[in-house]
Amino acid sequence: MAALQRLLDFMQGKPHHHLRAAALHDLGMLKLSLGDTAGAKRCLDDAKALADKHGIRNVLDALKVSEQRLLDAEEFYQPPRRDLPSLINELHDWCARYPKM
Repeated sequence: MAALQRLLDFMQGKPHHHLRAAALHDLGMLKLSLGDTAGAKRCLDDAKALADKHGIRNVLDALKVSEQRLLDAEEFYQPPRRDLPSLINELHDWCARYPKM
């Protein structure tokens, strides 16, 4: 992660848009793999803005998959919508309605 951050710092203000967008994408995916969804979202959003602005197709294509992974991770880390006792009660009700199942 430190190497990608140093690369991004080095490219700041230089016209290496493709390399910067790719590095932002990779840093975002690395942060996502470490569970930092907020940091990953910032990096992927920056990569998308840069890739959109300069028409960097391969980064935009990679972002389609990466953004879906980010959405899946954000949903995974959300607290459950219902608590365990209510789920158990619902299961008991279902079993009472369908005893042969």
